[in-house]
Amino acid sequence: MRNVFRVFGSCVAMLLVVAGCSQEKVSGGAALYSANCANCHGRYADGQGPAAADLAGGSSPDLRYLATRSGDTQIYPADLPDRATVNWLLDAIATYLRPALLPIEEAAFGLRAGAGLGAEPPAADGGQTAFAAALPKLERFQGLLDDATPWACCGRFTIADVAATPVLHRLRSSGLPLTAIPRLAAWAGACCERPAWAGVAETAGV
Repeated sequence: MRNVFRVFGSCVAMLLVVAGCSQEKVSGGAALYSANCANCHGRYADGQGPAAADLAGGSSPDLRYLATRSGDTQIYPADLPDRATVNWLLDAIATYLRPALLPIEEAAFGLRAGAGLGAEPPAADGGQTAFAAALPKLERFQGLLDDATPWACCGRFTIADVAATPVLHRLRSSGLPLTAIPRLAAWAGACCERPAWAGVAETAGV
């Protein structure tokens, strides 16, 4: 268990680097991800790293706990109503958004459980059929997001945005038209265009 928390500690350290504002602080983000995160999260942030199977007990509560210990109340609010909102969205991302996007990733990128991206050839239609089937769920999910800012909630970048960025990046990279889900597309753009993520994505690809 101690090793598990050490791994999660590295993930939170990466998370806090990604949350920083200056390019200087994030220039080594790709290398930091490869060294500390890819073994579990996978080279492409798809959860298919070689050590992922050993961390089945790890979950958002672990990251919430470690983010709280970090003391960064911007990325994980201390205000209880705001924190409850972030927690609620973290759960919605894990239990609703990611499962909704999984068939699209399987079709668009050949993702297969345990084998990662590119394990199989992409679907002939590039994921259009899977996207059409998932669209009602994605429309419902975008209704959970704040309208006042591009971020998920609280008017600022939080760990809810961090948690969703890898799957939002793959959705944008699929080439599928996102005009039917404009709020989700705007959120994906805000998260994926942060300099810190751009550095990781440039090295890791999809």
